[in-house]
Amino acid sequence: MERIGLGYNELKKIKHNIVHCSITGYGQTGPKKYVAAHDINYMADSGLLSLARNSDGAPAMPAAQIADIAGGSYPAVINILLALRNAEKTGNGSYLDISMTDNLFPFMWIALGIAYDNKNYPRGGDLRLTGASPRYGIYRTLDSGFLALGALEEKFWRRFCEVIELNENFVDDSKNPEKTKQEVMKKVKAKNTSYWKTLLANETDICCSVVNSVEEALQDAQVIERQLVAASVNISEKNIKVMPTPLAPIWRPKTLLAGAPVLGEANSMLVE
Repeated sequence: MERIGLGYNELKKIKHNIVHCSITGYGQTGPKKYVAAHDINYMADSGLLSLARNSDGAPAMPAAQIADIAGGSYPAVINILLALRNAEKTGNGSYLDISMTDNLFPFMWIALGIAYDNKNYPRGGDLRLTGASPRYGIYRTLDSGFLALGALEEKFWRRFCEVIELNENFVDDSKNPEKTKQEVMKKVKAKNTSYWKTLLANETDICCSVVNSVEEALQDAQVIERQLVAASVNISEKNIKVMPTPLAPIWRPKTLLAGAPVLGEANSMLVE
């Protein structure tokens, strides 16, 4: 923006309380400020990518653009709102330097806490929430489906152990977490996904879910009742589903929206 005369210092001469937000991979300072990269690179540089491991020991491929969205867009919204409130109170504008890499570090609060406390830096898959605990992990079923277990609290863990009929000798996972994990794996793998889905359908205090495909998730009664993807927009005589957004239900569109411009529709407005 500075190259075309629209940097913060120039704009605040026109409007002194302007809020100017810049979102980049590494921020406006530091040796990497001009380095080209994508989401996976920011995750790699921050160390976040190293914390979850595949069975072969390699870092697990992220399923979403965590740096772009959770490290870039969301922090930008938070900081813009803070800056607007500050402008209301003080009359001063702000320049917001949002670094996607910077904002990945808060996600590593457990790893950083351990590192700061005893210099024992996690190497991947060795934290309670990244695979070390039998209570929090992903287990394969007989037909290669998966259960996602998050039974960290004792009451949820106890109920899970009852449902899968885990031998009482392994319920106290503090004795030998790896052995307990192996026994849970055996139990889950002994039955098909449909068996577990039926069994878990009426459980409310277990923190265990069947891993849905995207198709299955869109057909889930919870998603349908919440009207997460209820709206459509008409474009070129086609009704196209509107992408979900992180808005509270009162702000979500729930009907057919007015058509968006077709490609090139406004070109004539720009041609002299």
